[in-house]
Amino acid sequence: MTATAPAQSKITYTSANVDWKLFHRQFDQALAKVRSQLGRTYPLYIAGEAVTSSAKPIVDTSPIDTSVVLGNFATATAPHVDRAVAAAHTTQPAWGRRDWRERVAMLRRAVSISLSSWMQFGVRRNERPKMNMSS
Repeated sequence: MTATAPAQSKITYTSANVDWKLFHRQFDQALAKVRSQLGRTYPLYIAGEAVTSSAKPIVDTSPIDTSVVLGNFATATAPHVDRAVAAAHTTQPAWGRRDWRERVAMLRRAVSISLSSWMQFGVRRNERPKMNMSS
């Protein structure tokens, strides 16, 4: 049995005391942003440079609708790994000389960027059931 939500359904499963119109407007904006990024191709990053790979990409699909491709992620080959390890060895002395507070700030920034991406992904994963991605 497949349940299809009405086109105008809204999230109402929280007891939070929120401005629902604002919430739904922001949710719909976030959803539009996620939709605009579906199916993108993502390279590897080695030493701060985007690197493509000839290996078959990792295709990540939505767990609720596997016909929706969330992204195509470059797959590292052995030479990519060797290059990344060499870059890490080269960069480590400079990283080690940085003040610990600067390193913490940089790591927090990386976590913030990563968390933002995961939150956007979470919006997509928690989207209304059987929503048409082209609408």
